Amino acid sequence: MQSSEFTQSMNGKKRPVILVEGVRSLPEADRAIVVACGVWLARTFPHAVFRTGNADGTDTAFAEGIVQVDPTRLQYVLPYAGHKKKNIAQGASFCAMTEMSEAVAEQAVQTAISASPGCAAMMNNRKRIPSLSAKARYLMRDTVKVIGSLDHGLAPADAGLFFVNAADPMKGGTGHTMRVCREMKVPVFDQVIWRAWLG
Repeated sequence: MQSSEFTQSMNGKKRPVILVEGVRSLPEADRAIVVACGVWLARTFPHAVFRTGNADGTDTAFAEGIVQVDPTRLQYVLPYAGHKKKNIAQGASFCAMTEMSEAVAEQAVQTAISASPGCAAMMNNRKRIPSLSAKARYLMRDTVKVIGSLDHGLAPADAGLFFVNAADPMKGGTGHTMRVCREMKVPVFDQVIWRAWLG
């Protein structure tokens, strides 16, 4: 997709929600381009909201760029309250999975299992086995970033920009989030695509 097509698509929405995230192990050589993409997004779409999970690496790099333009349009969805609090930009909004209703949590669980069937046992046993609870919460957080939560005024995502591991792009939480996007028909763009948009 060309940048003009993406711009037209997002500009056709009243308040688009764009996910910005990716691998924790972001190569230092690529950090500047991720920050630059955050700046470009925030300037190009002054009516958009940018949602991330507040993980180290790509999430914080995208957020750094957005904050340079307007921190109030940055949304964090956290696995629990206080998660990496020092990374949260002043002026940004945030909510945590631990504050979500049981209905939202259950929707997240069912969507997560549908997108990543391999997590079914963990999700189904999360209340019975404490060691699974924290792991499940992270995947539920990744799912809610996409599907949204009416409890917290989080609209569903309209697009997702990711920095992925080129050798294994569907690995880990980033891969899960991308699978949820595809399950929910949310267009996904990795660095091979969005890097060309920056000119």
